[in-house]
Amino acid sequence: MKELKNLYNQMEPLEDFEGISKTFINEAVEKGKAVEPTPEKAKHMIKNDLRDAIPPQLYALIAQVTSAIESAAESEQNLNKRQSNTSR
Repeated sequence: MKELKNLYNQMEPLEDFEGISKTFINEAVEKGKAVEPTPEKAKHMIKNDLRDAIPPQLYALIAQVTSAIESAAESEQNLNKRQSNTSR
């Protein structure tokens, strides 16, 4: 948890919002993640720096929830594959 907070605190405010948002979108797409491809929305989120307003514990909680959701989705996909293979 402390490492996450330290890493986050080292981040500098970004000025090239559109370029950065496109980079985030491209990397997320490459990794198969769902994204909102509107640079203006990412620009708004980056511009409104909430580092001090959001506790690091919330980031950790979001990471755990996201991980659980992804794990459940993968399990469901695997189950569906097995069921389709056995019905053949």
